[in-house]
Amino acid sequence: MRRARCATERSARHRHTATSPTGGCTFAENPARAAPEACIIWRAELDPETMPVIAEASDDRDPERLDPAMLAPWLTIARDAMAVEHAVLSDGWQRIRLDVTHGSLAAGHPVHLHYLLNGTVSAEARLWPLRRLLHFHRHRVFDPALYPHNRSIAYALTVLRVHDATVAGASHRDIARALFGNNVVACDWNSSSDFLRSRVRRFVANARRMNSGAFKTLLTKDYPAEALR
Repeated sequence: MRRARCATERSARHRHTATSPTGGCTFAENPARAAPEACIIWRAELDPETMPVIAEASDDRDPERLDPAMLAPWLTIARDAMAVEHAVLSDGWQRIRLDVTHGSLAAGHPVHLHYLLNGTVSAEARLWPLRRLLHFHRHRVFDPALYPHNRSIAYALTVLRVHDATVAGASHRDIARALFGNNVVACDWNSSSDFLRSRVRRFVANARRMNSGAFKTLLTKDYPAEALR
């Protein structure tokens, strides 16, 4: 039932707004919306897996057509001042990002997509969303095998927890207890190595950096393994 309700909400979510030059997204999502129901559309320059496409008008005679109406339960679209449609297909957990440079998905009519690939480095990054889109179009599901494990997610979630804790007034020791447990803090907090305190200080410093704008690197930066420890 929850998925059905989310699908109903998303089916009508077409935003008409100018892209903000300072934020990381094409529009500001309602902060009260639960994360699986939120539809965040990162700007293409911050999301290397954004696939630019041309949506040429088509009809039922075209075997290569894509019908936006069939995608409506998973589709959210924001249109900027230049009439570019920024679209995301998402079930709340996985996503496929498209920028429609010409034509329209919001119109709801069948389209023939032309995928804009060029170069070597950028083309390779966009092969993932292309594979995901083709699989989703055939099966109407997001294939987990096409979404490699991203170790940065665990790090980003921890940094977000640390940020919330510091805003709430938690001390570094409180944060250590929440992250590593009371037993670890009791044994290591006052040890001569200062290792545990240093870990917490790094998390707090990274939380401040993220809050100051470094969150824009979340989709492009591969955080080193030591940052996750």
